[in-house]
Amino acid sequence: MKWRVKMQPNRNTIYNMDCMDVLREMSDGCVDCIVTDPPYPVTPHGNSRKSMINGEWQSNASRKGKIFEDNDIDIADYLPELYRVLRDRAHCYIMVNNLNLTHFLQVIDDSEFNFVKCLIWDKCRQLPSRYYMGCFEYIIFLRKGGEFPIKEFNTPDILKVPVTKTKFGDKTIHYTEKPTYLLEVLIRNSTERGELVLDPFMGSGSTALAAKMCGRDYIGAEINTEYYNNALEKINLFSAQTQLF
Repeated sequence: MKWRVKMQPNRNTIYNMDCMDVLREMSDGCVDCIVTDPPYPVTPHGNSRKSMINGEWQSNASRKGKIFEDNDIDIADYLPELYRVLRDRAHCYIMVNNLNLTHFLQVIDDSEFNFVKCLIWDKCRQLPSRYYMGCFEYIIFLRKGGEFPIKEFNTPDILKVPVTKTKFGDKTIHYTEKPTYLLEVLIRNSTERGELVLDPFMGSGSTALAAKMCGRDYIGAEINTEYYNNALEKINLFSAQTQLF
């Protein structure tokens, strides 16, 4: 990546880099919307803050929830940069599970973002648990600056979208991949055609794909090379298919 300090980013590009390095080079107010599912510590089935390990109760937080190698970054690290690169009167969506929600909201409360509400993604399925079956995740809905209503006023704050994951052969690309349609709903409600959507944690590229399907541009980063390559493959396949029609 050859940017001078604080330049406009290249549209429709995913950088195989640490998101903080990418964000710091981006100019103020250069993106029109942020949609992201950031890494955070997780626990088995997300059902308890403590687990029995070697006969003793231990905090799951101390185990750092290592599903991914690169999930040590904290929302306090990147949230100020998200605010800076987002234009005024624009929306930001951050996905989170119930165990990390409190921490995320505390950091957001200390930030310059305006908290709008928490949306609910209803996965239309149940995950086994001893503490009620898990059926949903939170989507924190934020705003920078003044009032900016969504495009479709009749959109409910509970979004019922079945879980879907992309596979290559028998291998699932990404453990926490979000359905493209879910991301399309958010993008369409908060942007116009041709505007720029940022996802600093691209994973397997679902946000980029959703942006293209909505006629928007994308920009993002993914530090994991395997996920990055899968994202490029997914987007290139979509581009090849659309050129046939």
